[in-house]
Amino acid sequence: MSDDKATARKLSGTRMKEESFMRTIYVATPEHGVTVDDLKHPEFWAHVAPQFKPGDLVHVYPEDGSFWAELLVQSTSRAAAKVHVLREYELAKVDEPEDDAEFKLKFAGPHAKWRVERVSDGEVIKDGMTKDEAQAYLQSHVRAMAA
Repeated sequence: MSDDKATARKLSGTRMKEESFMRTIYVATPEHGVTVDDLKHPEFWAHVAPQFKPGDLVHVYPEDGSFWAELLVQSTSRAAAKVHVLREYELAKVDEPEDDAEFKLKFAGPHAKWRVERVSDGEVIKDGMTKDEAQAYLQSHVRAMAA
């Protein structure tokens, strides 16, 4: 019998479990303007840190659709969570307005839904609508401004 077999380490059966038993996977949809660098600050997670445990994953897709990231929770406290960015991808802008457009329709995520924005300064005119409602609102708004 070789020495390799005698010294080979083995994983105990109690050290292997289904992933869903060991960790939770969360999805976070931060508001417009949040960056991956913001996510790295432990206090960014202050309001949700108590639900995390080390080893949890957080998939982040902000309302502005600017990036997607996967984070690993390393440690938590009552008002902070230290996370490590496993993967991050900047995403291309998909809803560029026409050059002469004064307003644009934009999907702002599951919370704000479809919105009408002024192109010149990014001001949100109205949000929380379906796409059809946003199109109808924009047509009505443009007509009212022209009158």
